[in-house]
Amino acid sequence: MTFTPIQKLSYDDITTKMLISAPVLLREGREAAIKAAGVTERTFQRWLKTDLFLSILTDLRGDAVRETSIDLGILKTKAVTTLDALMDDPTTPAAVKAKVADIILARQIQYRELQLTTDRVAELERQLEELRMGE
Repeated sequence: MTFTPIQKLSYDDITTKMLISAPVLLREGREAAIKAAGVTERTFQRWLKTDLFLSILTDLRGDAVRETSIDLGILKTKAVTTLDALMDDPTTPAAVKAKVADIILARQIQYRELQLTTDRVAELERQLEELRMGE
């Protein structure tokens, strides 16, 4: 059976076994995914070569990243509060304050670099889309 890219597929083309194995693959690995789906190594290997299954995996990875991002956003407030308290506490040793300052500045630089990269990629994608529309 040949699969076309997921955009051209109906839900009928996605098997229950694929949906069972995909999240297990991401969490526990190949052997666990094969066992959970109840398929042969050969079938699973064939799935890994299809746009359909790879698209399912990509979607699941995206979901995991979004969930992690939400969790980190919640913890971020606590982390900033902790760092702020350490900086303001007169009993905090100077070496600890220096480390806290270093962490804050390093993360701010990383965040800025990430934001610039994200903006550049978005601009390149926009330009690419304009080129495609012009064809």
